[in-house]
Amino acid sequence: MKKNQKYAYLTLATIGMLVAGVMYTFTVFNEAISESLGIAQSSLSLVFSLGQVSFFLGGLLLGFLYGKVSFRVSAIVTSITMSIGMFLSSEATALWQLFLTYSILMNCSAGAVYKNVLAAVVPWFSDNLGMATGIMMMGAGLTAFVFNVPLSSLITVTDWRFAMKILALICFVCTILPALFIKEKPAVNTDKKEKTARKSSSRKQYTTREMMATAVFYIFFVWTVMLLAGCTSITGNAMGLCKSIGLETAKAAIVSTVISLSNALSRIVYGRIYDRKGRRMAMGISTLFFVIGALSLHRALLIRSVFIMVIAFIAIGFSFGGVPTIASTFILRYYGREHYASNFGVQGSYSLFSPLFGTTMYSMLYKLTNSYQLSYMQVLIYAVIAAGMYIIMNRKIAEKE
Repeated sequence: MKKNQKYAYLTLATIGMLVAGVMYTFTVFNEAISESLGIAQSSLSLVFSLGQVSFFLGGLLLGFLYGKVSFRVSAIVTSITMSIGMFLSSEATALWQLFLTYSILMNCSAGAVYKNVLAAVVPWFSDNLGMATGIMMMGAGLTAFVFNVPLSSLITVTDWRFAMKILALICFVCTILPALFIKEKPAVNTDKKEKTARKSSSRKQYTTREMMATAVFYIFFVWTVMLLAGCTSITGNAMGLCKSIGLETAKAAIVSTVISLSNALSRIVYGRIYDRKGRRMAMGISTLFFVIGALSLHRALLIRSVFIMVIAFIAIGFSFGGVPTIASTFILRYYGREHYASNFGVQGSYSLFSPLFGTTMYSMLYKLTNSYQLSYMQVLIYAVIAAGMYIIMNRKIAEKE
């Protein structure tokens, strides 16, 4: 195929991924919905939590349907259902309606969009897979950064219902374009470069059951959970951490965006590192930044240093960005392309465990200690576990090779 054609697919996929993570904009609607419907914000947090579960289930279901239903059909259907879910949410008058329309319908569809687009586009980039994955993942990482401020302003000028309808329209446009124009890579490819890559790889094409029977899968799974749990517990309370060391709300908001930017931009970096230096180097850098971020955070809280807090946020964001990029690339390269959609769908369940070990664990510890420094000791523990998993995984893979 023409080189510019596959890069056109990559551009469309990145646009689609930009709204696949739209559930992270729910925090913008939280207060307005609470006041409008008379629902406690603590109850509304359940809408987001159930949405995370639905996002995973949507991706998992798509993974097992991928190949049985054409990409175009599934992409068009999920584009429509995602937009309808968001639109119906704007008309909700009760909490249970938000559960049905936003948590389940919209987020199940978003999870399917995420995995569908990724599975369709990455096979076109066998020569620079990490780079392509990193760019698409960057799109997903920029969702909150791109939409939160404009949506907040729109809610202030109009109301949350109108803002959500506009977001539904944006979701439809951004997801229907890749659905209509992206084509799946043919199963038989005569491209010389592709044949050479397959020959030199000689990797077995693992089924999902076979993948889950390998020790490497579980070691890698624990590594992803530890990093994501630690990073999300910090990301989710970045404003509170900044305020705890004396920053005003406006300045705290600015400093907290450092994590989001570092997270999004690092995804391309990890993609390039994976392509050029391999999995070991990419995982090593992500693990190292996680350790640096954890240590810097505790130091910043101890001496109340804004400068060190910024360093901690940059490191945490940079580590955070490595997880989805490395995970999607590793699953394809190590376990093969044939069952990639279902394999990555199962591996993506790390996003279910990370909130439990991340924000939930942090909340429990903070209630017990009433101290950020003590409650975030969990992050240091996770950093040690992640480093251990990285070392063990390297040894396991080396033994096999």
